[in-house]
Amino acid sequence: MAATEPWRWRPPKGWSDNSSGLRLFSSYHNAVVPFVPAAGPDSRAVSWYACGPTVYEESHIGHARNYLAADIVRRVMEDYFGYRVRMVMNVTDVDDKIIIKARRAFLLQRYRDSKPTCDQVKECVQRALEAVRAREAAEVAELTAALEAPKLKDRDAVQGRLTRAQQALEDVQAKQQALSQRPAGENPADIAKLLDEHQAAMAEDLDANSGAQDVDITDHSIFQSHARRYETAFWRDMASLGVRMPEARPRVSEYIPDIVAYIERILDQGFAYSVDGSVYFDTRALEAAGHTYRKLSPAPPGGGSAVDPASAESEANFHSKAKRDPRDFALWKAAKAGEPSWPSTWGPGRPGWHIECSAMAGALIGGRMDIHSGGADLRFPHHDNELAQAEAYYHPQESASCDCHQWVNYFLHSGHLHIHGLKMSKSLKNFITIREALESFTPRQLRLMMCLQPWQNTLIYSNQSLEEVVTREKEFHNFFLNVQTAVRETSEAEAARTSPSDTTTRWLDEEKALDSKIEAAAAAVHDKLCDNVNTAGALQQLSQLMTHVNVYLTARPRPQGGPGGVLPQKELLNKAATFVTRILSVLGLVAPSWDRTTAFLDTSDASSSGASGEAEVPFINAFVRLREDGRRIAQSKEARSDPAAALQAILRLMDRARDEDAAVLGVRVEDKGDGASTWKREDPAVLARERQQAAHTAAASRANKLDKQLQAKEAELKKLADIARKPGLQAELADKFDPRGWSDWEGIPTHAVERREDGSLDAVELSDKARKKAQKTVENGRTAYKRLQTVQEAEGDDWEAKRKTDIDTARAELEALTAQLEKL
Repeated sequence: MAATEPWRWRPPKGWSDNSSGLRLFSSYHNAVVPFVPAAGPDSRAVSWYACGPTVYEESHIGHARNYLAADIVRRVMEDYFGYRVRMVMNVTDVDDKIIIKARRAFLLQRYRDSKPTCDQVKECVQRALEAVRAREAAEVAELTAALEAPKLKDRDAVQGRLTRAQQALEDVQAKQQALSQRPAGENPADIAKLLDEHQAAMAEDLDANSGAQDVDITDHSIFQSHARRYETAFWRDMASLGVRMPEARPRVSEYIPDIVAYIERILDQGFAYSVDGSVYFDTRALEAAGHTYRKLSPAPPGGGSAVDPASAESEANFHSKAKRDPRDFALWKAAKAGEPSWPSTWGPGRPGWHIECSAMAGALIGGRMDIHSGGADLRFPHHDNELAQAEAYYHPQESASCDCHQWVNYFLHSGHLHIHGLKMSKSLKNFITIREALESFTPRQLRLMMCLQPWQNTLIYSNQSLEEVVTREKEFHNFFLNVQTAVRETSEAEAARTSPSDTTTRWLDEEKALDSKIEAAAAAVHDKLCDNVNTAGALQQLSQLMTHVNVYLTARPRPQGGPGGVLPQKELLNKAATFVTRILSVLGLVAPSWDRTTAFLDTSDASSSGASGEAEVPFINAFVRLREDGRRIAQSKEARSDPAAALQAILRLMDRARDEDAAVLGVRVEDKGDGASTWKREDPAVLARERQQAAHTAAASRANKLDKQLQAKEAELKKLADIARKPGLQAELADKFDPRGWSDWEGIPTHAVERREDGSLDAVELSDKARKKAQKTVENGRTAYKRLQTVQEAEGDDWEAKRKTDIDTARAELEALTAQLEKL
């Protein structure tokens, strides 16, 4: 029977709906509610369990979205609000996906080791591809039939699935065609290539025909080695993204005894039943004891039993008629051939998916936790089933440390990630691993993308969002460069003013206004972070503050030294930069640094700095090189004979010092309109990319111009060559005009040529209109012949060969530029 009263969330002690502190979006409420630790509002201790990875393949950016979202919220809680978060994140290393992937990899390697002949491999590949083709053909047929239904829901989604299935069918048919045309051979390299090209289909075929029935494939090392490989890759990816490591990282395989004991207690409590070596959770018994099933995703009206059993189980290969209720799910799965197993009271087997987290979280956190997090897709069934298991395990305890009716106080579910509006999927060919994403974007840029959108909402990974990230990052970068430059130049100007009366520390209206803006920004950022860790809003407040700082710097022009003039207040600029850096550090966008004004610009590892004096060597070398080259130009004979050319050479030398020497040293030199220059620290890699882009733009412009010139030269050469091969203008137009009264270079035709019926020619006088048209035709022809005559006189009889050589030279230069562009 169902619970007699609807379940209501139980606030932690001291909780108030009017709290002015941190508020979080909790999935219990689907709303933002005040956060209070289980120990009360005065406690700073927070327990947090995060569902970790199932380590069967490389992590993708959907995983990055989930774990970065949790990391950002955790950092704000720890570094801004001062909570002491005890984070536990599990590693699922016993799972259907891992078993299938590992078993298939093992079978494929065993097949390779058997040294099959090329014909045997080809036969195996043919069988594997046919199985794939039959499956795809069946799906196409099924979806085609579904689209014929007049009242089909989600027609667009079904059509999209059909399009992908049709493409998959065409792909496998193309592979079958290519395989049938492949020549026979026993070259080991050809065999290896054939295996590599079709390893996915072959592994699936080997598994279908022997793997799942092979009683010998039960060695734990087969499955654990696969899991360890991808677990290592996952933690590597998390480190690359700057995700703080959890204090505890329990693996399922290391907690099997705890899981078995957990299931035994649930059985003893009467909330589970055993059938043929498997154990199932009893949802009806849970409800009969006064608990609510599916707290996070209540069942639709009409009763909670109308649930797809596969959805409740959420594992692909475990359907069973032994369940008493379709909502029931496996706590323990009886052993099968081709799978690892562990001993238990009910016989050998392995844990179900949901029990793993309940047992490990219970072992490490206990009967009540503050926060449980995961991706939105885990809300049901995984987290609902976790809650059911924990409530059954702790029933009927109710105390400050354990509440059998509310094991978790706050559920945080991060939103999905969509690629250009579509869910990420291998079938859509928009599947991006974290490692692939980091080849195009820095960890900071990916984190900044997460910060620019609410953590609980779907995140859109698109060109527009990526462009916004680059723009925002550049905005912060320029802000810190401007502050750093202003502080340095102010110090230099102060040093140049010898009298104390030449400087003033008095705050004027501009200083008072900026200080007020800094305080207002701090208050606004605090409000945003209290409001469900609204990082996008907090960053917007920082952007507004940076705008105010830029306005202030505009009001305090660049110091020129000497007496007079109000200088920027360095301490005020440092205050603004320090505040911005602190918030960026809280969000994980900069590393902690003693110098809060330069942390965002710091791309080096402080531990790698060299011995005293070594840092100056590159700068000294650049200075000496510039001096040597300048002296060489000034002392040359060319300088005495052509001072203007020498001056241009020296200016080019200065440009080289700005664009190359300084850039390599991480210094951006900017020329001002008054002939002065200023400099800023910059990442040498950024300057190198800018130089490369500038070189690419210049080369592309030159190539485009050269291509147009080449086309024009080829067109003119063809035109001139055609004219040179003609007998003369009058002979060329003999079929149009009578030769009387005009020649190649003089006169205008007065008569046209017409052919009589007998084939003879007759001269017919032109009308005034026809004579004007003839005049234009002749003048155009004479212009062309005159151009040819001019070229011949200027370039000689071999003008055509010279022009072909010129064109070949231009074409070679264009090809060289094209090759340069490809390298750039």
